[in-house]
Amino acid sequence: MSLVNFSGQNVAEFTITGFDHLPYHKLMGTVILLAYCLALLCSTTNICVISTDRRLHRPMYLLICNLALVDIMFTTGASTTMISILLAGDKTVSYNSCLSRVFIHHLGDVTQCLALSLMALDRTVAISEPLRYATILTNQRAFLLIVVSWLLGIGCIGKMAYIADQLPYCQPVIKYVFCDYAAIIRAACVDPEPYWFVSNIISLWLIAGQLPLILLSYGKLVFTVLSLPSTEKGGRTFRTVISHLIPVFSFYAPKLVSFMLTRVGVRLYLTERNALQIISTLVPPLINPSVYCLQNKEIRGAVLRIFRRNPATATISMPSCSSSNKPTLSTTAQPEISLQPQGRFPCVRMSLVNFSGQNVAEFTITGFDHLPYHKLMGTVILLAYCLALLCSTTNICVISTDRRLHRPMYLLICNLALVDIMFSTGASTTMISVLLAGDKTISYNSCLSRVFIYHLGDVTQCLALSLMALDRTVAISKPLRYATILTNQRVLLLIVVSWLLGIGCIGKLAYIADQLPYCQPVIKYVFCDYAAIIRAACVDPAPYWFMPSLIGLWLIAGQLPLILLSYGKLVFTVLRLPSTEKGGRTFRTVISHFIPVVCYYAPKLVSVLLTRVGVRLNLTERNALQIISTLVPSLINPSVYCLQNKEIRGTVLRVLRRNPVLPSKG
Repeated sequence: MSLVNFSGQNVAEFTITGFDHLPYHKLMGTVILLAYCLALLCSTTNICVISTDRRLHRPMYLLICNLALVDIMFTTGASTTMISILLAGDKTVSYNSCLSRVFIHHLGDVTQCLALSLMALDRTVAISEPLRYATILTNQRAFLLIVVSWLLGIGCIGKMAYIADQLPYCQPVIKYVFCDYAAIIRAACVDPEPYWFVSNIISLWLIAGQLPLILLSYGKLVFTVLSLPSTEKGGRTFRTVISHLIPVFSFYAPKLVSFMLTRVGVRLYLTERNALQIISTLVPPLINPSVYCLQNKEIRGAVLRIFRRNPATATISMPSCSSSNKPTLSTTAQPEISLQPQGRFPCVRMSLVNFSGQNVAEFTITGFDHLPYHKLMGTVILLAYCLALLCSTTNICVISTDRRLHRPMYLLICNLALVDIMFSTGASTTMISVLLAGDKTISYNSCLSRVFIYHLGDVTQCLALSLMALDRTVAISKPLRYATILTNQRVLLLIVVSWLLGIGCIGKLAYIADQLPYCQPVIKYVFCDYAAIIRAACVDPAPYWFMPSLIGLWLIAGQLPLILLSYGKLVFTVLRLPSTEKGGRTFRTVISHFIPVVCYYAPKLVSVLLTRVGVRLNLTERNALQIISTLVPSLINPSVYCLQNKEIRGTVLRVLRRNPVLPSKG
């Protein structure tokens, strides 16, 4: 069916032609790919450093973390499309995928503007009201402002996406370089003029509303500095203003150039508009994390400590009331923190040992204390974690950008890759922080959140493997009815249900853990999990094993037999086929899908079976099983589905081999 001249019907896909007249497609694609990877690396580094270093759990760093997250979303909405066109040679994008990228890109655009406004507000309050800063901008208020900014963005861009989704399309050609609101409105079979009102209002709000507020904030900041006695005027504050204005300039400059040239009657060619789009999409996500990482002394110091710090973990002792403002390192066995509030508040000294039923402020992780070669072990875990992230992200990117893979099995593979990222992140970041940064302490809230993330990944991975088994069983047992039994909508519904089940189960565990008093702030395992923090509570742990035991029983005695029965039925179906139809392909499918199941369940079964036969594992052996059960599945799963799956492997190879001349698709 031709998609041209549809006479008002919705199209199935769009063809993006913005790069058709551009020479050196692969060179341009490589540059965009490198810029995108660098933006992801820098933003992820900021997020990881801030989330793992408890000293950075302050309003300004929460806002930097939010900006990094927005940068990832903003650049992903456009860069993945451009990379797919230039390197994979695939100029078509499905209707639903295009509309979702419009939403992601413009949501990133709006939330980035609001994030820059919040950064300006934070610095203005910090310098104008230094004594009241801690009471005006608390972590809770900063978090609330971030949530409000996201809700505003979702509301605005949700309205635009809804408008775009209601239109009929008869021109399935997008002359821009990626999917955005203006591009798809111009592809509709309607006069586009009435549909610019909402987008113009949002643009006016961003340029004429937010930009003056940002400039006024920094103007007030400069005025405050100039009004100080000359002895207090330092270059530090001006450097802060300049460093914070650089991201503002990089975000607004392309918009202002386009806006002003249009208003004075200069008509931009399509190539020039596309160039401005690429610059406005790639430059801010590159500039923002670089500025806040290189210009910020504390973030820069945290990064440097990862490479310099001795693996023999030192305890951090903050200055007492009479000490200097610089924190000192102590190698004492018991962690003790002296907190010195700024301003007129008295110095409060708080020991975290022997709390006698009070909640602790942080935990100390001692699982690696007796392990030699800390940095070697940390490097291995870091490499394994990075490799798992790379493989899982590759699977997600390949499946999301190739419309031919928008089928139930690949949706399940994509879900499993997302689960792997969450599962390994919940534990690996803590181990890397302990082994490479030498920071054995973790705040209470951070530890509890990682317990939730880790165990949620554990449960949803089990359910994801069950769904994979169901998919393959239906595909081979009922090949003719497969497309009607497992549709994309039903698979998405199953995925959502699996996540809701996981959130319900693990949310209950996290709630139980959060209600307990803690008097032993020492975790003898290698990262935060439910068992570790329950054993640190000032209560008898026995009554609190019922819920996790029930969940464990469900995962092992409930889900595993179903998975084995599914693959057993699959093998039985193959054996019943005529001998001419029995191929090694189906058995290879069974084996390749069974490998992740073995990798996931083997450590759990070893631990359960050894415990049941009376073998008592020591702490080192338990920690080794934890590390294996966390890292190995996340490494194996994406590798199996990438290397064993012909279509995913073919898509990856096309990215590397395809001719740079992009043929038009009729």
